[in-house]
Amino acid sequence: GAAGGEVWLIPVNGDDPRLVGRTNDIVQVVAISPDGRTIATGGGYQNPAERVIRLWDLESGRQSSLDPGDESDVRGLEFMGDGRLLSATDGALRCWNLEDGSNEVLMEGQIRRFDLSADDTSVLVNIGGPWAYGPVRFLSLVDGRWRDLPEFGGNVRSVALDRTGTIAVAGNLTGAPMHAGLTRGGDPHLLFAHDMKDPWGVAVSPDSRWIASGGSDGAVRLFPMPDLSKPPLHTLPHDELIAKLKTLTNRRVVRDDESSTGWKSSLDPFPGWETVPTW
Repeated sequence: GAAGGEVWLIPVNGDDPRLVGRTNDIVQVVAISPDGRTIATGGGYQNPAERVIRLWDLESGRQSSLDPGDESDVRGLEFMGDGRLLSATDGALRCWNLEDGSNEVLMEGQIRRFDLSADDTSVLVNIGGPWAYGPVRFLSLVDGRWRDLPEFGGNVRSVALDRTGTIAVAGNLTGAPMHAGLTRGGDPHLLFAHDMKDPWGVAVSPDSRWIASGGSDGAVRLFPMPDLSKPPLHTLPHDELIAKLKTLTNRRVVRDDESSTGWKSSLDPFPGWETVPTW
């Protein structure tokens, strides 16, 4: 989806891109159906007439539209495995049946961002306002129940779930910290990245071992997934925190009577290394 309103299909094998069609506004979000036949696009940020979901049939070339009726730009689109489509606007998170164009409201509110688990059982939602980003909410698609996750902060810009919907990641508007924790609740772990700003997107790897983030600083950063079975560092008592930090580095500050400061920095054998490397 392009800022000029174009919708492109780009083959990953290097063949020439194909122009699928044009809209009259910025194409903010796109999604491809599981069978690869339908593209869904959303806009309306600048042009109120484009506050619809456009569907592009790649085989027939036909175009159709779905109107959420919220008088809001479309901010999120994602296909489910069975071909249904989730959409996010200022009015609601909706689930669309593309066969008859009907929809079901899954959650009312001003939805800024959302992410669907790979098993289609849950959705992580970022609630906000027209010009503001807010807290995180977890929705079970199995029983329809939802719960807020206030521990993830109240100024969230991007959200992601792991494949099973048990791990949530949220990127803060200010860039630091990001939060990673369990969707059932509790204190999330804090992830800091030097000079990372405005994380537009976050993602969890299929094996749940890595977290990726991308921001307005033009970089993509990878974080090892914290051990979510252990308490986050910032919740540990002082002595436990110091002991934990000592296991993460071999640098020590020790007394040195010959130093002008009375201290020196030393490199001890790294804790846990069977064979200490030579540099």
